[in-house]
Amino acid sequence: MEDSFSLFDYLRYLGGHKRWIALAVGVAASVALVISLLLPSRYTATARLIIEPPAGSDARTPQVVTPQYLESLRTFESLATSDSLFARAIQRFGLREESPGRTVESWKKSALRSALIRNTRVLEVAVTLSDARKAHGMARFLAEETIALSRDLHRAADEEMIAEAQAGLASAQKEFDEADAKFSAILRLESQEALAEKIDSMHQLQVRVTRKLLDAEVSEAGAAAGRAAASASARAKLLRTELDTVKKSLAEANARLAEREQQSRPVRERRKAALARLESARKRLEDSKGLAGFRGERLRLIDPGIVPERPTSPNAVLNVFGAAAFALVAALVYLSLRYGEANAGPRG
Repeated sequence: MEDSFSLFDYLRYLGGHKRWIALAVGVAASVALVISLLLPSRYTATARLIIEPPAGSDARTPQVVTPQYLESLRTFESLATSDSLFARAIQRFGLREESPGRTVESWKKSALRSALIRNTRVLEVAVTLSDARKAHGMARFLAEETIALSRDLHRAADEEMIAEAQAGLASAQKEFDEADAKFSAILRLESQEALAEKIDSMHQLQVRVTRKLLDAEVSEAGAAAGRAAASASARAKLLRTELDTVKKSLAEANARLAEREQQSRPVRERRKAALARLESARKRLEDSKGLAGFRGERLRLIDPGIVPERPTSPNAVLNVFGAAAFALVAALVYLSLRYGEANAGPRG
């Protein structure tokens, strides 16, 4: 029957192999130390940018920083890590000459890190190189160029907005000119005001002729036969003819007035609408010009960083302790397995 596990026996077994354990830990620590000393030192320089709210926002109103807003700011991370910008940085600081066959992607993966500090609007641009001065210069260059790139993008967006507003104004101006030309063409015809005055005077003339005709008919009825009767009859006939002419002219004038109103109403409404669109387009252009440079978040360099004095890698102390801990755990596991095999069978 198998014996139960004995902690005392297990510890005594490990104690019997303490020199072996110490040797394994010492060898691992020594190898890690040698490798750490042989590896080239690498330095990390960090520049920090702050993402400020749009210049057009009211400074007296506190800005609500939501997770969605912070997530939207990650767009600036892509600006700082753009391939074209990093390629220019490599060229500027002569990294190609150090490793001619190394790709931009390889340099970028090992040397560049850009990220927002958690729950803040601070963007960090970190560069890790074997040359501390180059690392600092490159980090600052990338930060400043990120600001310039962001500014150029906002300027391009502003110019596009202004161009669209100008195109809208040109279209509204053309529409208004066409409507105004049609309206002016109608005004060059006999105006509605003149027609209305003419109709009014013709109404008054009609009243006067009607009164004269009534007087002439009374005279005609009361005149005795002879020259006086013939004269009254001729005058009444002449007035009837004149009254018919006035009525005909009045009807024609009323018809022309109705036609002018029918023609001018849609043209006047079209001109009015075109004028409203023209004023709206002018205001939009003025607003676009006024908003230029005040839309979107702005980047500002708040910490250009310093030339790092201590290497970030390799970390000899961390590597030695890590290797020693790993060797210790590995030795204990190995000895535990050996102890288990040795005590697996029944004792005689």
